[in-house]
Amino acid sequence: MSTLFTAWGYEVSYLEFSAVIASFVAVVLGALGKRIAWPWWVLSSSLYGIFFYQVELLASALLQIVFILAAIWGWFGWSAAGARPRFMKNSERVLDLGCGDGTTAIPAAKLSANVLGVDISRNLVAAGNRRAQEAGLDNCAFIHGDASNLSGIDNNSFDRVVSIFGAMFAPKHFDVAREMVAVS
Repeated sequence: MSTLFTAWGYEVSYLEFSAVIASFVAVVLGALGKRIAWPWWVLSSSLYGIFFYQVELLASALLQIVFILAAIWGWFGWSAAGARPRFMKNSERVLDLGCGDGTTAIPAAKLSANVLGVDISRNLVAAGNRRAQEAGLDNCAFIHGDASNLSGIDNNSFDRVVSIFGAMFAPKHFDVAREMVAVS
């Protein structure tokens, strides 16, 4: 494996650097809602898969196949104009854990879902409630809470539970998973 540069004692290969650049492009395009992001994800995951195989991280290499399949599925799930909503029914009850200021919750509410956003950050909860009010959404509310302990929320009270980043950054992953299953 050829080294492109060394940073803080770590040798970065051409392959690894290319995978990082492809991932960065995919993230930017995805954040902009561009459908062309998905081929970039395929490229990125393919490059990472090759890299992980070369450094004998076989489980990580195999996981890239899952990511490639997810990217292909994503391509077909988006229209040429960008992301389009799918698989959401009117009046569906949705819980968004680690909701932030409503980046996921508000679009779901605009699709007629009844959405409750839960976040540990009080200022983001306030911002989410403000955004929902400004959008005229009476079917979207935000409350302060901990994803690893949803004791104030009834079990089996949601049709869907989503967490874009909240669950993965929570310190008690198993507790969060248990709570997600309990309320859905």
